[in-house]
Amino acid sequence: MVNRLAPSPTPSNLLEALKARGWEGNSEALLAAAQDAAGPDGRISRRDAEALPDDLRQAFAWLRGEQPRRGVISDIDKTILPKHRNDQPKPAPYPGARELLEALDQRSGDPKGDVFYVTARDEKRLRGMDLWMRRHEMPTGPIEGGVGGEPWLAKPEKIRDIERVLAEQPNTRFVLIGDNNHVDHEVFAEIMTRFPDRIEAALIHRIKPHVGVAEGIYLFDEHAEAARYLGARGLLKPDQVNRVIEATTTPR
Repeated sequence: MVNRLAPSPTPSNLLEALKARGWEGNSEALLAAAQDAAGPDGRISRRDAEALPDDLRQAFAWLRGEQPRRGVISDIDKTILPKHRNDQPKPAPYPGARELLEALDQRSGDPKGDVFYVTARDEKRLRGMDLWMRRHEMPTGPIEGGVGGEPWLAKPEKIRDIERVLAEQPNTRFVLIGDNNHVDHEVFAEIMTRFPDRIEAALIHRIKPHVGVAEGIYLFDEHAEAARYLGARGLLKPDQVNRVIEATTTPR
């Protein structure tokens, strides 16, 4: 689904779009401001939007696709969810994983809602994943699943799934996060070659110590390390980096 507003939305359209993105502001105040800005036809044109408060005017531009957005495409297993037996409860996310995804979702100040998950898990193994994410307050986002975990199936599936996200989010640039347990590093290398202007960075969680990655892909052992790298690249702000680091050192 392309996350864009109609050319001249109603105040209610704007409110619904922001809520779908996880906006947590005062709904009544937003609706009142949007109604004040709307034209005689009850809709908000680009010119009408100039009368909105600064934060709403910026959100209006982002939701209309007039301003570039920033997002993240993440694998699940061994990237944010530690290794575990399928017959056992899912463990808590890796320390700092949630905070890292949150920071990447909002790194340029645009509304929440630019997190996408791409996994080789089939429909059966995806059952309960939404519950796990809610329990651990992981950023919400669509999950693209597969038909099996075999590498020869997972690689083309993941490439197609990421290409679909890129096509449906034409004004969004992404950071890719995965691991080197199977094929993520190969998938990311392929995507970076095909879409160099759409991918800001690609990071791989080191699971297998002797599996290398292509040039331009960053290997990390802990999510705090990934945050420091992204901060050094100017993709995260210092306070965002610090929140990830604190999450890896503070017991939950």
